[in-house]
Amino acid sequence: MHRLLEFRERAVRDLAWVLLSPPMIECSVEGVSCATSAWCVEQFEEFLEPLRELERNPGPLLKALEHVGHQKLGKYFENLIAFWLDASPRYDLLARNLQIRDAKRTYGELDLIVHDRQTGRTGHWEVAAKYYLELGPRDELSSWVGPNLRDNLARKSQHLLHHQAKRCEHPVAQELLANRGLAVDEAFVLLKGHLFRDLSLMKAVIPSAAVGSEIHIDPAHEHFWWCTRSAFEADFGGLELSWFELIKPNWLTNQSCLPAGEGMRPWSLADCTGPNLIVGMRGDHEIERGFVAPDDWGKGQPTAAKSTIPNQV
Repeated sequence: MHRLLEFRERAVRDLAWVLLSPPMIECSVEGVSCATSAWCVEQFEEFLEPLRELERNPGPLLKALEHVGHQKLGKYFENLIAFWLDASPRYDLLARNLQIRDAKRTYGELDLIVHDRQTGRTGHWEVAAKYYLELGPRDELSSWVGPNLRDNLARKSQHLLHHQAKRCEHPVAQELLANRGLAVDEAFVLLKGHLFRDLSLMKAVIPSAAVGSEIHIDPAHEHFWWCTRSAFEADFGGLELSWFELIKPNWLTNQSCLPAGEGMRPWSLADCTGPNLIVGMRGDHEIERGFVAPDDWGKGQPTAAKSTIPNQV
């Protein structure tokens, strides 16, 4: 991800990360396609000159994000994608956050309706940015859990691919799209974020995807670490690094050479209220990144219910 370091305006680097970073999963679900690592590189390369222009003059991007504040990471991620699609010479953003409802109830929403000028096709895109920590058997996607222990990668993948991505097939959604003169040709999922491996198991090899598995972790996806307070003190206490906690929504990209103090605050073990996403800086370069959790985090608590789909990593 060294190519991101070209961009020293935080929002521009975040946008570059949104495009270039490898997706979290690969999938082979009927009727739905997932972003691939090659597709992500292609989008970055196609938008490289506009990114460089934004680095010189970030005003349009900063204006588009000026009401973001300390909003949820997922909404920030979606706003960056929307800006890219609006500015892209290849795509047209036709609609966003379409509520699927009738007189009786709301059935959900469609994240993005996107027309690809290159292929001539229109897609319903579902997008998400997620962060998961390894907690349990490594051959199960349900072992990657969210910091709040209420979410896991198996559940999120299943929901994205088997529910959210297929909402455009609902009769109410079909009527909504028709009334707007829209016709969707395909469903597309873009799931990005970071995975954090148990520090005590970092030397172990992650098993390959099982034959026939319809969802598995993209092999190009970058992994970081997580550990307990005790392990952090033992493993990192002697390093001459300055530690900072990242403040949402500034979790996306490498912090090297970004303006000091922007998007992060000084952190020490005394501040570990659990799990905290921290970076270790040497000067203005990010050297380490991981979550630190209280020693009892995740113990005695079952992870979120396992998915019924094949979920081997």
